[in-house]
Amino acid sequence: GEAGPLAVTFQRGRSLRNGASVLVHLGSFATAEEAATAYARSEYGRADAAKLLQPRAAPTAAGAEAIRQAEREGLALATSSGSNSGY
Repeated sequence: GEAGPLAVTFQRGRSLRNGASVLVHLGSFATAEEAATAYARSEYGRADAAKLLQPRAAPTAAGAEAIRQAEREGLALATSSGSNSGY
């Protein structure tokens, strides 16, 4: 059968008042693409996109070699705005 609607709810940071995480519900969507588009249009998605555009420090020699090795193996390293390493 066909899958039901996708509910988009995610945990975001910590509130300043009590240190608890904040749950954000964007809605329910028929497809993953619609859900991803809703997130991208939200203030949270725009903030994450802006973080990805920030310049990152150049990798160390060992890090650069790891990147080259991954490329030789046909791997793509996924970047992350939620990590200090960038991956």
